[in-house]
Amino acid sequence: MHFYIDKKDFTKNYGLFTAIGIIVASIALCYILFHNPYKKIHQQIFEIAARTTNYYRERPGYWNLSTDSAREDGLIKEAENGLSEYDITIGQGVDGNLSMPSSQSFDVALKHLSKSACISLLEQELSAEQKLSLIQITVINSDGQTDFSWGSEHKLPIERYTSRDVCAIKENTLMWTFQ
Repeated sequence: MHFYIDKKDFTKNYGLFTAIGIIVASIALCYILFHNPYKKIHQQIFEIAARTTNYYRERPGYWNLSTDSAREDGLIKEAENGLSEYDITIGQGVDGNLSMPSSQSFDVALKHLSKSACISLLEQELSAEQKLSLIQITVINSDGQTDFSWGSEHKLPIERYTSRDVCAIKENTLMWTFQ
């Protein structure tokens, strides 16, 4: 079998080959620009919060909630895509400390995030349901601590490009506070 393309046939189809190449390159570029690997992680943080809220619905507050108890109760599922590579905690504060009897809120934290992960997670759009459950998002890094909450100096929802000044080059911790 011999594949021979005559010069006349090649020049005749040159426009077709060029168009196909441009289309393939455009699709690849769109995927690179619009694909956000952190969108799934953001969604899973809010799924953990919803499971936790449902689990503690009939209880007075979030008493005894900690990272260990959340794993035992199945609130944090280690097999969730994307979360196994991050240090995730749940409870009170960044370390997921045990919640006290009067606790009416809890924190979910992701540690050791890069700047791109920090920016992407902060700039995710919030659904109406997510807005109702979220109290605050805290960014902790070598530059200090910044709290984003409803109606404060650093407002929720976080506007595009605001997080670029808050996230450090590496070792960012994001903490979502839920009611």
